[in-house]
Amino acid sequence: MTLRQSGITSPSASSMRLALIASASMFGLLAASSALAQTPAPDAPIGKAAAATETTGISEIIVTATRTAQNLQSVPIAVTAFNAQALEARQITDTQRLVQSIPNTTFTATNFGGSNLAIRGVGTTAVSTSGDSGVGIHINDMPLVAPGLVTTEIFDMQRVEVLRGPQGTLFGRNATAGVVNFITNKASTKGLQAFGEFEYGNYNSIKLTGMFNFPINDKLAIRAAGIYIKRDGYTTNLWNNEDIDGRDNYSLRGSVHWEPTEKLTVDVMVGYGSEDSSRTRAQKQLCVNDPTGVLGCSPNGLAYQPVNANATAGSILASQEALASVFGGLAPLVALGSLYGPNIKTNAIVPTSDREVYTLYTPTYQGNGLTVMGNVDYAFEKATLSLIGGYSQNSFDSRMDYSLSVNDVQTTIAKNKFWLDTVFPGKSQAIFNNQGQMCLSQYDQTMVGYIGGKYNSCYDRQNQYDVASGTSHQWSGEAHLNSTLDGPFNFLIGGNYLNFQSKGDYAVIATGLDYASLLFTGAAKAGLGAPYFDSRTQLYTLNAWALFGEGYWQATETLKLTIGARYTSDSKYVEDAQPNPLFNLGATPLGTQDISNKITYRTPHLDQTAGTGRILLQWTPTLSWTDQTMVYASYSRGYKSGGINPGFNPAVITDAKVNFGAEHVNAFEIGWKNRAFNGTLQANLTGFYYDYQGMQISRIIARSSFNDNTDATVYGLEAEFVIQPSPALQLNANFSYLHTSIKDLAIPDSRDPSGGRSDTVIIKDASLAGAGANCIVQPTVSGNAAGANLLVNTVNATLPGGFKGTTPVPGTQTTGAFSYCSALASAIANPSPALRTLFNAPTGPLPFHYITQGDGSVIVPTGVDVDLSGNQLQNSPEFKFAVGAQYNFDIGANMNGWVRGDLNFTGNAYGRIQNSFADQMPAYTTINLQAQINGANNRWYIRGFVQNLLDNSAITGIYVTDASSGLFSNIFTVDPRRYGAAVGFNF
Repeated sequence: MTLRQSGITSPSASSMRLALIASASMFGLLAASSALAQTPAPDAPIGKAAAATETTGISEIIVTATRTAQNLQSVPIAVTAFNAQALEARQITDTQRLVQSIPNTTFTATNFGGSNLAIRGVGTTAVSTSGDSGVGIHINDMPLVAPGLVTTEIFDMQRVEVLRGPQGTLFGRNATAGVVNFITNKASTKGLQAFGEFEYGNYNSIKLTGMFNFPINDKLAIRAAGIYIKRDGYTTNLWNNEDIDGRDNYSLRGSVHWEPTEKLTVDVMVGYGSEDSSRTRAQKQLCVNDPTGVLGCSPNGLAYQPVNANATAGSILASQEALASVFGGLAPLVALGSLYGPNIKTNAIVPTSDREVYTLYTPTYQGNGLTVMGNVDYAFEKATLSLIGGYSQNSFDSRMDYSLSVNDVQTTIAKNKFWLDTVFPGKSQAIFNNQGQMCLSQYDQTMVGYIGGKYNSCYDRQNQYDVASGTSHQWSGEAHLNSTLDGPFNFLIGGNYLNFQSKGDYAVIATGLDYASLLFTGAAKAGLGAPYFDSRTQLYTLNAWALFGEGYWQATETLKLTIGARYTSDSKYVEDAQPNPLFNLGATPLGTQDISNKITYRTPHLDQTAGTGRILLQWTPTLSWTDQTMVYASYSRGYKSGGINPGFNPAVITDAKVNFGAEHVNAFEIGWKNRAFNGTLQANLTGFYYDYQGMQISRIIARSSFNDNTDATVYGLEAEFVIQPSPALQLNANFSYLHTSIKDLAIPDSRDPSGGRSDTVIIKDASLAGAGANCIVQPTVSGNAAGANLLVNTVNATLPGGFKGTTPVPGTQTTGAFSYCSALASAIANPSPALRTLFNAPTGPLPFHYITQGDGSVIVPTGVDVDLSGNQLQNSPEFKFAVGAQYNFDIGANMNGWVRGDLNFTGNAYGRIQNSFADQMPAYTTINLQAQINGANNRWYIRGFVQNLLDNSAITGIYVTDASSGLFSNIFTVDPRRYGAAVGFNF
């Protein structure tokens, strides 16, 4: 067994998202993906900065975190801000690099093209089209529902502000974790400006950025900026020695600034971005191979091994055992294989490098985004009215190999073709071509695939890919009034409205599913038509409005009280299709061009309202040993609305609810901000405690995501320092500690449905309805393992197809078997006379657990509940720190330069709340280095850089796939080492 060097493996051998959040590329609109850390910008000359010897202390950053311009050190919130110079100096080019510098903040891509940005353990863990983000994302104060953080690039940004802790009384959308506000550079009337840069690096990376600012007169100016990126892929496909996960994208942004009077200011921004590349949604798939095929991947670790494909829906539906229920004795003639024989991945190679794969399918990613927005400010004598609003539109389509491996050659193609023609004359040409190959459907909205002559590819082996796609658009508007009264009392009051709509598909296309659909259609017995799995959200609509405000009372010169409140109304509506296997749409004759009109959509809706607020006490004493001190204590209540669970099959998920509940966070925070020694030391400390109510969690069961709620406790500390011992040298450091703990939760673990018990039997459902789902046979009397095995062996002897008995499942303490979950449930609830005699049960059900459905049917449980109380929240490292140093120097009278290094450490964390050994994400360190020389009068510069010097492949997130896919784990990693040089000019 080859194991990850990180140590993710078992200490002992014994021991889909199917509803898509439309999250497309916002490139040019958000193209400033951020930078967080409570340290202000370094004073180093970058671009047009002044000479190094002119710096005299830590520079101040003016932020608008409280909707009014304030020095960062005067803001009574845990807020991090970076200006343009700091973003460039710290090489923060995307959200992943952004969070590495920020206390108690993590970021990872997720399985369906979205992301999870978490602050203090609170993020986005619900998998649902209608789920909200825990972190509110804004651009120029306008909220974005689908910001596309994974695909954004930073350019031409004025500032990025990150507020930690619940927000709502000042910003347009509620947020339980915090707010990130990207503030783009506005057009300026101060003079003609231009900037251009060419960067080249490894992976043949080319990046072009530029800006042009033109003042038409002293009241009107325009600005244009853009970025273009093209590079080879980070990952090598060893099958054909081609690079994948490359980039080819650009973003453009234009802005207009108009000041018709001293009181009125108007800013308009338009951004557009587009990508057409080989970007992949997951970097690698890990698995400890389960030779039994009951699980597919054993639960005792992660290794570079292929999943046992006999555990997957495609192999099951095309197996002789499953087909026996339809074709009887003919099943072995037309089946693609046996569940007890070699699987199609027996010889598949999984390279031990996270930057290498084997795949027949080259990934594709296409996306574009448009945003148009405006900010209008009018200054009355004692107040300022602000109007903010705009429109945003996005779309994307991402396709990649579903298993990131190459299957074995299908040796039975000739046999299958012959017998298929014998049983169903003239139908073999639909899936077999004349070169002895099997063909794979092309995905599109009609869902007819190869049955209607739409082919993706043909190979001498089975193949598979998946598709995540979506479109979205939103309108939003906000108005708020901020007073500037002379007395001790002031206020801010406002309201906003947002309308968001999206639609999306997640589809899995596999040769096994294609072939099974042909057999079932030809048999005209099962009534199965569509050749691939598709979970479709036809429409999601969000209508939200809110009223919010804060009152400020300056009780004394040093004491200030703030009280805020918010009322929110959210209305959500979904039209989606329940993802039943192969869509039970009725038999579809060959050549049918469109069966999509046979889909029946659910139409659930959810209306919620909530009242939230905060109270804050701020004290600014004058102390002899500091230049400036501010102490604050606050209580705030955060709210994130609930949502609608994706479509599910109630015959499999018995306890599923249509809706999941809202989140609330009662947050208590104490902060202490200081500047001392004539502005050469800045020290900030924060402590917090969260009563986290209704935390949204997600698990995937029977090809659908199921979201629920639980409670948790969160507390921690954050310390941030900036030291400038000399005008030329600046040091920064931050440290954070985070404790997260689930209060009371018990749910099954899909990795091991037995829950670690030895008296259960794990069943891989080989029925047409179950198609690879897992269930368990659990005795009502603990410890009766012999009885559980006897029941399964007895029932299996009665099933068509020759199902075998139970066998030990590696990585668990129990046994498993291929069987029919429905047959076992029926045998338990309504036993035959022979079973009654065998188990000495003259009346009533057999001594095993089962569940009665509302329609009177019965099922066996999907797994044993496991107590997760006390477990850590996912993506919540206990320790995190970052240190950096920057040295500025002069070169003669007119030139200058600087060098900088940053080290960021992220501690151990878990990818799931189950906190199993296989969920571990080891600690990692990234080191970034950069140096720059500025020419005379700062008209030109040259820069060299290295990112991720250690070239680690640290895991940032883990997603465990459905049982019908074999429970392999998709992992998401940091980018590899990059290095290069750039030249640029300014005027």
